[in-house]
Amino acid sequence: MRSLILVLAAASGVAQGPHRGTASLPADRVLEDTPNYSEAVLKHRSPELLLSERETTLAQATSDFRRLLILPGVAKAALEAGVNDKAEQYAIKPLQLADKHQARLTTAEGGRPISDVGDAVFYGHLVLGRLAVLRGDTEAAKKHLLLAGQTGGSPTLDTFGPNMSLARELLKIGERETVLQYLEQCRRFWKDDHGRLDVWSATVNKSGIPDFGANLFY
Repeated sequence: MRSLILVLAAASGVAQGPHRGTASLPADRVLEDTPNYSEAVLKHRSPELLLSERETTLAQATSDFRRLLILPGVAKAALEAGVNDKAEQYAIKPLQLADKHQARLTTAEGGRPISDVGDAVFYGHLVLGRLAVLRGDTEAAKKHLLLAGQTGGSPTLDTFGPNMSLARELLKIGERETVLQYLEQCRRFWKDDHGRLDVWSATVNKSGIPDFGANLFY
């Protein structure tokens, strides 16, 4: 299972590396270097270069299944690079593919069970929600956060947990109830959270903003 998680995370571009490198760092300290929650900057890489690399990988995809795996990471890279029009297009596409193929996405190419439609749902809505924040559309951002929380999970999400960058942006403008609802949604797929969801919920209930650590970046 561990090897499968690594393969799927690499294919989607949703890397789990930051989990190791930033788990012990306070969020405020990390965000001094990357206020846009950029995985690339965190790894001392150019966001534009990371986007270019992921777009190249996407262009080489020969099936909708491969695109479904790759697009969430491309959308996130475009957002981090500040190319918002591309980020929106790349975020919408995996949601469309997930809807189009939902009936047959029970097994992947090669007969392997597929749960990566969960990444498409989660990261598609995460990116669209972040874009809504940038536009000042709080209601749309809240809607996309809760739609992201409806994901069925995936090997990556089940193991490392949800990205909390959109939740943090909403907490900064006082949207506590929506974030608390989202945290409850995440309990369905993130079973082995080592108590983090409880800690984060308690902080939000006290009108604070939790230190989400690495969960801001992947």
